[in-house]
Amino acid sequence: MARKTKRAPKILGPIIVMGIITLILMLLSFILSLVGFESEEAVINASNLEMSLITVNNIFSVEGIKYLLSSGVTNFRLIEPLALIIISLITTSIAERSGLIKHLVEPLKKLATPVIIFFTLVLCIIFTFFGDYSFVILLPLIGVVYKYLGRNPMLGIMTTFIGITCSYGTGIIYNYNTYLLGTVTELSATIEVDPTFSYDVLSCMYIMIVSTFVVAFLGTAIINKYLAPKFRRIQTEEDEIVISNKALWFTNLAILLILISIVIMILPGGILLDNSKTTYVAKLMSETSPFKDAFIIIMLASTMICSAIYGFVSGNIKHRLDYNIGLYKSFENCGYVFVLMFFASIMFGVLEWTNIGNVIAAILINAVSSLEFSGSLLIIVFFIFTILISILIPNTYTKWNMSAPLVVPLFMRANITPEFTQFIFSIADGIGKSISPFFIYFIIMLGFLQKYNDGDKKEITIFGTIKLILPTVLLLALVWLVLIVSWNIIGIPLGINTYATM
Repeated sequence: MARKTKRAPKILGPIIVMGIITLILMLLSFILSLVGFESEEAVINASNLEMSLITVNNIFSVEGIKYLLSSGVTNFRLIEPLALIIISLITTSIAERSGLIKHLVEPLKKLATPVIIFFTLVLCIIFTFFGDYSFVILLPLIGVVYKYLGRNPMLGIMTTFIGITCSYGTGIIYNYNTYLLGTVTELSATIEVDPTFSYDVLSCMYIMIVSTFVVAFLGTAIINKYLAPKFRRIQTEEDEIVISNKALWFTNLAILLILISIVIMILPGGILLDNSKTTYVAKLMSETSPFKDAFIIIMLASTMICSAIYGFVSGNIKHRLDYNIGLYKSFENCGYVFVLMFFASIMFGVLEWTNIGNVIAAILINAVSSLEFSGSLLIIVFFIFTILISILIPNTYTKWNMSAPLVVPLFMRANITPEFTQFIFSIADGIGKSISPFFIYFIIMLGFLQKYNDGDKKEITIFGTIKLILPTVLLLALVWLVLIVSWNIIGIPLGINTYATM
């Protein structure tokens, strides 16, 4: 009797899954609007706290159908990372083609994998200062770096994504999000409880410094144990790229001159600052700051100049045609990234227009605000609820605008400072994003994973990737929770003259 061949499991790719999720959201919008699914959202209006009713919008209404048919191209065009990823790929491409990346990572090839993971996490934590630019710059770059190190680029990309998201609320001292959320925190604290409260971006400096080392060391141990074994090491491919110390010397000189020029432009009063703001981080990274918009272009121009110097001096780039090819070489096998972004933009658009995420988030926020807990129990419940909300609404500022007017006064009445409340929110926000299919950089990560996927029994899927990184994320969430609760119980300062409790 012939043996039955075992059928391979049916695997749904990310595009099909996003299509299914979009259809589910559309059906939910019809059902939930029919049953009157709604909630109230706290809004600060002219120094007054008001409750505003939010409802689910039916996508099958006349307005919904019009939106669905007319917004596809618009939503895709408005995705901010679209242009940034293109610029980042150009930057990585020419740096790789010139041989500059290979030369810089060559001394690191003998390092053990845990050491490489540790340095990756530290780099991710530092780059969170630049907000979402950290994903744009590091996701393409780390993949190339791991390739030259003989490690699997997919491990590097996942480590980078986890490193940025799970430390997104921290940083070495502060980041732009600290300032941006702080403006909402200050308003929420002054309107309800303490009219004299003022938020300082350095208010959580001590816990940020400590958490940098805690997350880097424990994150390395967790990733090395649970994620790294899932990826086999690769053989470094031989190429004709020449390593030249002479070329690196000239390149370092160019980098020094570029850095001096940038520093001059961002010194107090510099032309790249928004000098109408009061704090330096706001001057540097506010929405109206020239530096924020210019940063990615400065990075591109600097890399093009340095790569040209290294490439022509070393002989890796022999003529202008070589240089032109180098500018787009990394785009090979990257088309999938943009395809995913297009279908993701449709899914995100439906979620946002129907208001499903906002209504569910408002319900959870109201549930937290009605709790009579205090101390560690309140912190744990808020931490978990914020993770759940972040899965549906990855946008940090939107969530805090919804949460802060109710949560900040609640925590203050429970004797927990607004600074510590914001810090807890920021950490939980990043953890929720890391496992959210509605987070654009999660989708972009899938595209880069596919770029390096060699097809050896690893299909890149949305839920398969979440399942793969989930143990790491949950353990890091536990590390964070223990750190936060311990800090609250021990009572040591968060920063200069700032404590967890009032």
